[in-house]
Amino acid sequence: MTIFLDADDKHWILARDRRELDNVLLERIDSDDDDHLLRLAVACLGCEDEDVMWVEG
Repeated sequence: MTIFLDADDKHWILARDRRELDNVLLERIDSDDDDHLLRLAVACLGCEDEDVMWVEG
């Protein structure tokens, strides 16, 4: 199986299977970037970004 994600001519991902796609997507996340982590949380929780409360202490 091959998975091809295409956003535009400059942004695309090709993976051989779901596991590889998972790894490729996670490699693109910058854990120092709050926006990246917020978008990941929104995707995992299946909600809108305004529904996520960010508390760091």
